[in-house]
Amino acid sequence: MTPPDPSDPRLTFGHFLADAAARHGGRTAVVSEERSLTYAELHDEVRALARGLVGAGVVKGARVAVWMANSPEWIVAAYAVGSLGAVLVPVNTFASGSERDHILRHSDASVLLMQPSLGKHRFLDDLRASRPGIADGLSGSLRVRALPQLRRVVCLGESPGGGVDDWESLLARGADVPDALLDDLIGEVDPCDDGLIIYTSGTTGQPKGVLHTQRAAVFQGHRFADFMRFTED
Repeated sequence: MTPPDPSDPRLTFGHFLADAAARHGGRTAVVSEERSLTYAELHDEVRALARGLVGAGVVKGARVAVWMANSPEWIVAAYAVGSLGAVLVPVNTFASGSERDHILRHSDASVLLMQPSLGKHRFLDDLRASRPGIADGLSGSLRVRALPQLRRVVCLGESPGGGVDDWESLLARGADVPDALLDDLIGEVDPCDDGLIIYTSGTTGQPKGVLHTQRAAVFQGHRFADFMRFTED
């Protein structure tokens, strides 16, 4: 596989996944202990979540944090955010509470997509305990002084209640978002638009954010496939 021309206008999250689904729809894209997804299924799940994000008010340029372990859900969330031209902010699952808050505040994250726990780490319990405004707030209208831009938290699994949405509620918000509008939104994203902010581990201070364009993230995927000599098989 030869990497594309860096000037290719389709070097965006949305176009990259759509092209992969068109070429390899029935092939397996993601495998985990819980389930596997073909490229076509992955594309469908990404579009469903993207519609939910639109229904929740996410617009191009909005910062959306994703606090999940490596999983199909992480991939779906990342591509859904990027497809809309929102800026993906991955949060390290080993981050301390102060590091987590620094990333959310420094990135101006307005939405946080998360999983409730990982091993002994109780992400949701810790977040609600340390930030009562999230536990007691109104979903979509959070008011937390320590995280002044944060308006919505969505968690995988059963409904956590309070100011936290469950995943199914977010998906339901996209019920009235037509595919044509989603296609228009994806078409508005340019390879030079902001794509994601990667934060360092913070070993010598607070984590430091590095902003990357959509082109950089997608082009790097092509480069790694070429370097690793991946083929369609």
